[in-house]
Amino acid sequence: MQLDERTERIWQLVEPLARAEGLELVGVDLRGGGKGAAKLAVYLDRPGGVTVEELAALSRQLGDILDVHDPIEGRYVLEVSSPGLNRLLCRPDHFRQVVGGKVRVRTREPIQGRSNFVGVVEAAGEVELMIKLPGETSARAIPYEMIKRANYQYDFGAHPIGPGKRGKSPEKPREEG
Repeated sequence: MQLDERTERIWQLVEPLARAEGLELVGVDLRGGGKGAAKLAVYLDRPGGVTVEELAALSRQLGDILDVHDPIEGRYVLEVSSPGLNRLLCRPDHFRQVVGGKVRVRTREPIQGRSNFVGVVEAAGEVELMIKLPGETSARAIPYEMIKRANYQYDFGAHPIGPGKRGKSPEKPREEG
């Protein structure tokens, strides 16, 4: 994925701070602006997860850095959070981490008449992603430079919540008596 100039600059400001705190910068999402305030979402994680306290501390530090370097014109709202289950995929490494998993990809321009793809990542190289779409026999190549936005699609059916499937508790066996 190619980041626009502003987003790339923000990434460069955030990444060293995140690394110093032992965190991985997963994504930067800048939306809006114009007449209203822009929204800057910064997604951070680490193996085992990140705490609310860590995110709050980093948010304060990041706010100070952004105020000094001023990469965003006008007003903005800063949101620092974990990436969640349907995490944003921004770099080739992110796609490599989810090989075999389901993703949703939106491209900047249509590829073979389509701009939206939902399928399973078969491979993630340096310049393109190979995605297997339902009902197709072979995987499609999507160059990273064509990707506008991509997210991992967590499969709740494959990953039950709690002790039972799909978030339901299993029925207790009846006792004879």
